[in-house]
Amino acid sequence: MLLFFPTSADGDVTLVDAPTYTGELPNHRDIAEFREGRRFGDTVPSAAVQEFAETPKRGWITGRPLIYDASDRLWVATQRDMDRFSYFDVYTDTTFLGSVRVQDRLLGFDILDGTLIALVERALDQDDGDGIPDRGIDWYDVSTIW
Repeated sequence: MLLFFPTSADGDVTLVDAPTYTGELPNHRDIAEFREGRRFGDTVPSAAVQEFAETPKRGWITGRPLIYDASDRLWVATQRDMDRFSYFDVYTDTTFLGSVRVQDRLLGFDILDGTLIALVERALDQDDGDGIPDRGIDWYDVSTIW
């Protein structure tokens, strides 16, 4: 859900249900990262891993998940389908315009003029012998969307 606050004292707060929310559960990659996220030899109890696996993920990325662009559209970064793609829900005022899909796992983003800049973590492939996913910065022209 999103809360939109009025710009004046006499306006009403508007609550908007996120139309694309699906209550996505953690995937194998998320579960492995949770299990390995404990440092200094701590063992994660299997009950904690099971609870994590059965709890829906938050519907946004950490850091700065909401940004207004130069056209006053609100871009909300979400975590749907994170291994291969990430998504943005785009709003104008309180109206949902649609979703935009970008390649790979979104870590952060910004919008400058009509360009969406996405910091992403690539999926592991056969060239990643070290087991650490590559990161990259992708640029998308979004000036003509909607």
